[in-house]
Amino acid sequence: MQRKHDWGENMIATNLRNPKVQGVLVPLVTPLNEKREVDAKSVKRLLQSLKSRVDGFIPCLSTGEGRNLNDRSWRTMLEFTLAETSGTMVIAGIEASATSDVVRRVKETRTLGVDVVIALPQFGANIPQDKIFAHFATIAEAGLEIIVYNKQMMCGTPIHINTLIRICRQIPAIIGVKEGSMDPAFTQQFLDAVPDVAVFLAWEHLFTKNAAHGSIAALSNLEPELCREGVTNQNMGAQNKINDAIARYNIGSENTSWFYDIKLELVRRGIIETTYCIV
Repeated sequence: MQRKHDWGENMIATNLRNPKVQGVLVPLVTPLNEKREVDAKSVKRLLQSLKSRVDGFIPCLSTGEGRNLNDRSWRTMLEFTLAETSGTMVIAGIEASATSDVVRRVKETRTLGVDVVIALPQFGANIPQDKIFAHFATIAEAGLEIIVYNKQMMCGTPIHINTLIRICRQIPAIIGVKEGSMDPAFTQQFLDAVPDVAVFLAWEHLFTKNAAHGSIAALSNLEPELCREGVTNQNMGAQNKINDAIARYNIGSENTSWFYDIKLELVRRGIIETTYCIV
């Protein structure tokens, strides 16, 4: 059964815990200069190239090499993004291995005036599901709204569907899920179970499989209009155009250095200076 949104004006779902958080949210690459430091000029050009075309920005997530950013680079990228995005939503990406490290960065995020974070479960294989629930409950105590990042390949342990539903039903601070399970049936089960939590699709090749609230996907650094078309038009014409773009930029799900290939295209377009990556 496809999700039927409670649409208001301008095709905005009004039945969400935070109706402002939906649409195309860009998980930004982290541009580096020749010294392999975060490059302010490239960040500015990247944001200027996207600002009028998207609904929000997420620095320091996996496309931004978030798990490899040290504290200084993480804060610098977040500060540069905030400096250039007045009037556009910014959500802080937090990829840290332990609950305590996530909480520390959430508290730092609050000092910068950001209201929403996106976070993974704690890192490691075979983390018990109750500990994943406790992880997000502890993060919520820091006082910001949270998008749950559900993507096993980034943290090592999947969030089971019953756990994800429990997290979102029992923790009011959870306002969204970045759904990267690669299982449209899982995604649909969650959509039907928790209708007031926004769902953002992570995998471009599955955009047209579920009627979600938006996307948080790497392709939006390059082709945000295609991402919007994919999540709003449930048809193969839109999906075929997206699939062509995935192949053109070499950012398919099998590519573990997709952020490099996005940087390669951004350099070709003259938007960022280098293809340097943190690893």
